[in-house]
Amino acid sequence: MPTIETFEELKDAVAALSEQDQWGFVRNNIEEDKLRQLISTAEQFAQFLRVLNRIDHYFLLNRLTIDHLQRIITTVDQVLAVVEVVSAELRGIVLRDIANIRSPSSMFQTVEHLIRLLNVYKRDDILSELLIKNIVKRIVHNAEQLVSLLNGLTDTSCRYALLAELEREYLSSILDTAEKVANVLATVEATLWNGFVIKIISDINRLIEVLRILPIEKQIYLINACHMWLVTDETKFIALLQILDVSHYANYYVLFERFIRNSDGLRRVLNKLSPDQQIALINAFEISNLNSIIANTDKLKEIFTSLSKEGRTALINKLGKDNLLRFIPDADKLTDMFIILESENGRVLINELGESLQRIIPDGHQLARVFRRLDGDDQAVLINVLEKVCLSVLVKNIEQLLTVLNAVDYYNKDTLIKALGKDSICGHVQSKHISVLIEEPIITRATYPKHRIELLQYISPEQIAEYLLPLGKRGLTEFLQLLPEDFQDIRRITDDRRMQTLVEELRPRPDAGAAVSASGVTVVADKAETLHYLWVREILLLLDKARIEVSSGCWACLHRKGPSLRTVNERIEQTQQLAASIRNPRGALPDAVAVRPTAVAGMA
Repeated sequence: MPTIETFEELKDAVAALSEQDQWGFVRNNIEEDKLRQLISTAEQFAQFLRVLNRIDHYFLLNRLTIDHLQRIITTVDQVLAVVEVVSAELRGIVLRDIANIRSPSSMFQTVEHLIRLLNVYKRDDILSELLIKNIVKRIVHNAEQLVSLLNGLTDTSCRYALLAELEREYLSSILDTAEKVANVLATVEATLWNGFVIKIISDINRLIEVLRILPIEKQIYLINACHMWLVTDETKFIALLQILDVSHYANYYVLFERFIRNSDGLRRVLNKLSPDQQIALINAFEISNLNSIIANTDKLKEIFTSLSKEGRTALINKLGKDNLLRFIPDADKLTDMFIILESENGRVLINELGESLQRIIPDGHQLARVFRRLDGDDQAVLINVLEKVCLSVLVKNIEQLLTVLNAVDYYNKDTLIKALGKDSICGHVQSKHISVLIEEPIITRATYPKHRIELLQYISPEQIAEYLLPLGKRGLTEFLQLLPEDFQDIRRITDDRRMQTLVEELRPRPDAGAAVSASGVTVVADKAETLHYLWVREILLLLDKARIEVSSGCWACLHRKGPSLRTVNERIEQTQQLAASIRNPRGALPDAVAVRPTAVAGMA
């Protein structure tokens, strides 16, 4: 074997051997003193470590001795050069025994020194090197230095490893404000927070403070990393919800499941939240879990009472038609819900149920049951929304129509009739029902005349004409009393065609001369205890149109059978107009009119 006199010769000789033969060659051929002469500088030591098999680094270290290495390795750069190439198992020996790094007088004195040192480490090396935390604790005394150190590390996993290795007490002492904690968190990938965050956030109040500082996307990671330890009761959970961004509530579903396990828990939480937060919380739940939490109709009522208007709308929409039908199976429960929800949300509920309402309210009787429990405003809202959904389908016959009409208050009857619509009502109200509309006791008591007339307008003129003549005294009286004091209104109901039968009865008989006699008028007048003045006016206009002469006796009969004359003075002007319009064929007023104007006034 050639004699080795220089370091280069030693390095080249070892590099030429296989890894298995390298240390045997050094041990058998190079004495310890000779080896220390050949490796006399830190640079030579680092170079030789590079060519030597890593498992043999320990033997080289022992053969050179710590004292020799301390003499040749005297600067930070030299230590770092050795640490970078030495096996991981020996780094601690180099730092502790050669660099004396734990000593206050060690060459490692600044954060920059630490950064350079730790950048040669891998994550697992830091986690296994207990010495590291002692070095950090000696050099890093405040949050700013810690942030600088973490930011200086090139591998984010090493930042995580360093924070995971440091003790809670040390970190708490230097990270004593939320801002400092947030600054440290910003140096590490959020996905790695779980391993150390509990060391730097000790309670729910600090957590909330930090969350207020962090960007929204980072808040999710922080809560997931520490909620099991810090969010330990419902009060803390609610406090946390109140500061979180509502757009990200769905990301905390696992947290929600811990504290909202039944309807009482959900109600208590909702009571403490703003409308936006209520909406976000409701929408964060899976519908199957929400159904399980609510459980039954009574629980749903309780939850509705805890919600704002916006929250109620969100819950209705979240549950959807099918689930609402499960909680609202009949008309009574629907009414309960409508009352609790009030008009605005009640409208939302009805719209969501849509045509499925027919399963809850199968007919007009059940609809009337609902109306009876609502006040006038709620009735109006329900009529309005049902009109767009299925109102005409719910009312199936005249009996149901009248029952529903009686169930609503005065101001809503006209609204209900218009909402049902002509086509729907015509399907129920026919000529055979006229007597019901006029004479039915329940209608006479509970339904105002205006609305009966509204209903009658949906019956054809021919049907009304068929009905008028056979009416008894009471029936005709009722009908006449129902007529509004508006000529245009009465004309819509009693046009020429519908009055033809009455006109025929007033025509002169062959033996009665040319004029209509009093007995002829009596045939009609006797049908009623009192003739409505507009009815008399209508008859006279028709007679005039038919060119039928009216005798003085006829005028007297009409006056006698007509209404009282209490309003004569109030109707003088109308009397004059009527007298001018009702003239006999010869153009002159009848004697009775000229002589006794009060008779005509009674008609007016």
